Amino acid sequence: MDIESCQNTSCSHVCLTETCVKAAAALLKNMDSTVSPCDDFYQFACGRWPQHHELPSDRSYYDTFSLMKDELKTKLKELLEEPISEED
Repeated sequence: MDIESCQNTSCSHVCLTETCVKAAAALLKNMDSTVSPCDDFYQFACGRWPQHHELPSDRSYYDTFSLMKDELKTKLKELLEEPISEED
């Protein structure tokens, strides 16, 4: 079932919110569909991750949790460095 068929019928079991669609796109972007999941599930599920995410020189690994941690640290730093306004 694809998005178009869900938009034309009632697919109450399929999440089509912006968050769900972005999450699905991120998963699909990192999957290697040329590999059978029965032969090498890791390569199938994560095989294109290295093509889209460079390993930082100061790290021995970089995964989705590392990526989220880095993004969170950046956002938190920006929030803490914002000037205090009269309304705060």
